[in-house]
Amino acid sequence: MRNKNWILVLLLVSITVCACHQAKERNQIRLQPLSPYNFVFKVSDSVKNRNEYYFISDAGPADYNLASDLLPSLKLISKDDTFKVQSVYVYRATTILNKDYQGNRDDLKGNHDDDLYVYARWTNGKMDIFYILKNGKAIYDGLKRERIENPFEFD
Repeated sequence: MRNKNWILVLLLVSITVCACHQAKERNQIRLQPLSPYNFVFKVSDSVKNRNEYYFISDAGPADYNLASDLLPSLKLISKDDTFKVQSVYVYRATTILNKDYQGNRDDLKGNHDDDLYVYARWTNGKMDIFYILKNGKAIYDGLKRERIENPFEFD
C-alpha cells in the first residue's frame, strides 16, 4: 500500500512540474524586429516620436492571456524617454511579414492591418494604449484587462 501511495505522489509531482514548465514556455513570447524596425519623426523642432515594428512567428489565437504574456517584452523595448510618443506595432508573421521583409513604414500602413496583432503606445514614458487586435479590430484592452464589448476598427 505504501508503494502505491509513493507512486501516486511521484505521478502528481511529475504532472505538476510538466504543467508549470508548459505554462512558463507559453509565457515566453519572442518579439522579432520587422524591417524597418523603427521610424523616428519630428513633430516640432524639439519633439520627436518613434514607431517600432515587430512580428511574432508563433502567434496563436488572440487569447486574453496574451496581454500579460506580452507586457514584459513591451516594457523592455519602451525604455527610451527621449520621445514624446512611442508606438509599438506587433504583426503576425506571414509569407510577406517575416525576417526577410524589406518594406518600409508606408508599405505597412494600411496594407497589413489584418495582420496587426498588438498595438501599444507610450506618451511621455507612460503606457496609455495597449490593444490586442484581430482582423484589424481592437478586441481587448490590455491596460484595463478586459474584452472590448464592441470591437472597433483600429486605424
